[in-house]
Amino acid sequence: MKIILLLCVLVTLSGAITRKQRKQLKGLRDLLTNLPNNVFATCNIAFFSTVVDYKTAQENCRNFDIGAGAVKGNLVTINTDEKNEDLKMLLEMTYPEDQQPESEWTKTKWVWSGLRKVNNVVGSPYQAVVYLNDDWQWANGSTPGNFAKWAPKQPDQNALKYRKNGCDEKPKCYQNQMRINHDGEWDDTYKFMEHPYACDYQGKYIISSNKVSWEDAKLACDNAGLHLAKIRSGGELNEMMTAMDYFLGKREETLKRWDPDNWMWLGGNDINEEKQWVWEADGKKIEWDIPWQKKAGNDNSERKMKEGQDVMALSRWGKVDDSYRLGVYRPFACQCPDT
Repeated sequence: MKIILLLCVLVTLSGAITRKQRKQLKGLRDLLTNLPNNVFATCNIAFFSTVVDYKTAQENCRNFDIGAGAVKGNLVTINTDEKNEDLKMLLEMTYPEDQQPESEWTKTKWVWSGLRKVNNVVGSPYQAVVYLNDDWQWANGSTPGNFAKWAPKQPDQNALKYRKNGCDEKPKCYQNQMRINHDGEWDDTYKFMEHPYACDYQGKYIISSNKVSWEDAKLACDNAGLHLAKIRSGGELNEMMTAMDYFLGKREETLKRWDPDNWMWLGGNDINEEKQWVWEADGKKIEWDIPWQKKAGNDNSERKMKEGQDVMALSRWGKVDDSYRLGVYRPFACQCPDT
């Protein structure tokens, strides 16, 4: 089974991450627990713990799609301190450094990124290779610019002869790919090496399998700098359904209809005015043609807490139910900023 981790990136243009951002990273970490399919949905970085060579990682990222209809994916671009910190956190969550073998070159102490060298100048074997920023490019064709986190004495641009230490290219293998370690340091290496890898994430939704009440789901999203998810069209419904299958695993047909694993909290609610459904994030009226579950919307209040069925839950078969916001515990979906 492929194990995938996705991390939301709260990006600013420059500078170290702030206290607020660290708090949001903690909120994100709290979302990334107990997912049955070992998939952790966040916003902009997709971390795959499967160990593969660079070419496989690159191809997998190009094919990575959860139904968002985005352009082809790519290995992750790390061009801010925030993204570098986020990738460090995901690597540590997946492969804790204190549980890895001592060698610093252990496969799971590194993760592939999308930076690669596009120009090789072959000189004397006794002559050091000078680092030129423009020789290195991200998937979108941009160069590292002033942002680079190379480890001391890296990139060293060592080369291997064909058939030596795993080299499978003639006449030599060059260190034309970049990997990142637990300290966020960059190193150049050979594409036949095997590591986990990270892709840029194009989707809207972050799904948590933690079973909580609607109110606690709202708080959990808030703590991560997000909000409970919106669905505003058939396309977004399809994306959400694909994300549920991808991150939570396929629906188990043996589960009873009202099993918590068959449902997920969304941000829709009519708490303030009955049958006036709005989104929690901004209070805007829901214009989506809601695919209600049969007999849903009846606001059944026959419960000891006397509350109405004022909040929205989405089923694994694409139907919506109005539900109680206290005393009912389900997974939930948060939404990435500005989507």
